[in-house]
Amino acid sequence: MSPVLRRSIEGRSEISSPGEKPFTRADLEEGSTTPIQSRHFWARARHVQFSWQGSTWFVKDFRPRTWIIRQTIGRFLVRREFRALKALDGMRGVPQGVFRLDPFALCSRYLPGKELMQLKKERVRPGKEFFVALEAIVKEMHGRGVLHLDLRNGRNILVDTEGQPVLVDFQSSLKSARMPRWVRRALERVDLSGVYKWWARFSPESLDGPEAEELRKFNQARRLWPFKRVVFQVRLKRKLPRRLRKGNQRCS
Repeated sequence: MSPVLRRSIEGRSEISSPGEKPFTRADLEEGSTTPIQSRHFWARARHVQFSWQGSTWFVKDFRPRTWIIRQTIGRFLVRREFRALKALDGMRGVPQGVFRLDPFALCSRYLPGKELMQLKKERVRPGKEFFVALEAIVKEMHGRGVLHLDLRNGRNILVDTEGQPVLVDFQSSLKSARMPRWVRRALERVDLSGVYKWWARFSPESLDGPEAEELRKFNQARRLWPFKRVVFQVRLKRKLPRRLRKGNQRCS
């Protein structure tokens, strides 16, 4: 592809929100950024903390990735997450001030806090009040027609500096307005199962009643999911030393 055509494609502007953006791509590249640790993956966006004119922002940026990644996965995921967060504008417990820097980068106000996975390693245990608040946020999100679909991943639930829950990373999200009722309810249960999963791990003594029963039913249904056993075996073989893999193959 010629450099001229490449620049013309990447230079297309997409309207992210009315009004002027707080900063531009040039401001980001010239300013001071702090990388935020995340799992390295060739198709994953770069996460940085960016300070600009007294405000701190979180930037999820696909621009450093290869041309094919940022033009396909990057554009798609930025658009999807932007639309989900705009539907949740003004709601507590989710990122605010969201805008698209360009087709490849999504920005929001920086939210200091710790991931639930990190608290688990530090053996810090949020109490019942935290998970009641988390459940309320998820239900309000559903009321606005948004499904997160990745809350069973503890990296997507933060505990902010005031001890309140925050949902992040809406790249897997879907809008539920046009879904059949039974599909929407089934996917809402997936989100709530993430809440109850972490509730049971951190504060099992306080999880009772309908919440505990819902988690039990969901976990029973998960055992019937197709290919689960196959996926587990593949992951297990990858973690085994090579000599044990060969031995396992000879025994099968």
